[in-house]
Amino acid sequence: MRLLSRFSKILMLLSVLALTACGGSSSNSGSGEPGATAAADIDAQSLPWPDGWIWKPRSEGTGTLVILPTGILGDARSMTMVNGAGEALSGVIRTGTHNNRSTIYFNRQGKDFPTPVYLKYREKYYKNGNPGARRN
Repeated sequence: MRLLSRFSKILMLLSVLALTACGGSSSNSGSGEPGATAAADIDAQSLPWPDGWIWKPRSEGTGTLVILPTGILGDARSMTMVNGAGEALSGVIRTGTHNNRSTIYFNRQGKDFPTPVYLKYREKYYKNGNPGARRN
């Protein structure tokens, strides 16, 4: 009976050690930071800027970056601007609609983002190599 108790304790200890070694950082791509994606991975999987989407580095209303996609997006608040390391730089501060398009506002001007910058939306990355310039 005593041997079975010791064996049970050893198995429990081994399972705890195995879980600790896994760490849960499956998407770190070798960066050492849980959840971070390596810059090369983001750039490699990035997509070109979507056709018809407008990038206005400075809106007339707020003076900050505004993106106007084609049509209305119900989940626009999930967008995030990230750098090449996948670190969040800005989230959406306000959304609206104008001329049958969503308007998505961020908290800084386009020129204040690093080059390149990536729009993360629906688990995809859209690259903008010149965030200070307007894109149509």
